[in-house]
Amino acid sequence: MTPELRESCSGGVVFHNGSVLILQKHKGDWVLPKGHIELGESATETALREVLEETGIQARALAPLRQTRYRFHSNGFARDKTVSWFLMETDDPSSLCPERYFRRVQFVPLAEALRLLTFASDRGLLAAAQQLREPNVAP
Repeated sequence: MTPELRESCSGGVVFHNGSVLILQKHKGDWVLPKGHIELGESATETALREVLEETGIQARALAPLRQTRYRFHSNGFARDKTVSWFLMETDDPSSLCPERYFRRVQFVPLAEALRLLTFASDRGLLAAAQQLREPNVAP
């Protein structure tokens, strides 16, 4: 039987005007910023810290979005990961600086982000974030 690890993470869907912040991993996947919750940290604090660490952007959390959960295998372990997501925004998109785990970080228009994001769960999350931002506008 494969040992299972449960992981709690948090992340943000960060907007600046009509654009959204996305990252490209070295393997080519386009993702949203997220990371592990550290001891003593709230989900919101983690999301803000991870956005800053991974992208260089100082954001503010506007509202909780939802949680996503997925399972995968890595290094001989079954991993069960839960991610708490937050709607965020920034006034200053100029400090983009990808963490070493990423090839690129950039703000792109919503339609382009929906096209580029690798995982369907991220695309669904982005659509939900846009709907929360502008309830009368279709993504």
